[in-house]
Amino acid sequence: MREKNKEEKNNEASIKDQDTIIVSRKDTIDIKDGLHKGRICKVEINAYSEYEYIRVGILPTDVTVPKDMDIPILKVGFPLNLTCKSSLGRLITNSGYDITEKDDYTLRDLNDILVGKEISFQTTTVTNENGTFSNIIKETIKFI
Repeated sequence: MREKNKEEKNNEASIKDQDTIIVSRKDTIDIKDGLHKGRICKVEINAYSEYEYIRVGILPTDVTVPKDMDIPILKVGFPLNLTCKSSLGRLITNSGYDITEKDDYTLRDLNDILVGKEISFQTTTVTNENGTFSNIIKETIKFI
């Protein structure tokens, strides 16, 4: 039996890679419009837009989900503009943090300040070219 050359080995490896599961379909649940409770679970920079903004992930804590499904993480965006009057500045200030303590914030700083905080928020359903989604009305976010 002859030994396989490098090209044949690479081709076999790429065929095996093609059989690796990279994404699975998940059923989704509808979040009813209205007032909800949740917890901020992550803060990230949106890298998929021409505009820079912070995306805050919120895990609803008042939604009942069937055992075989994950609780959806809702996301809401805030422009990367930090002043006392900007929406991001108000979010951070309303969390109990004084944004005047320093001039510059890292993503780690924002995660340290916001992640784990319990909040209430209101959702509304939005339909656009990408589908139908629960939309958090960012002005309704309140820390509890």
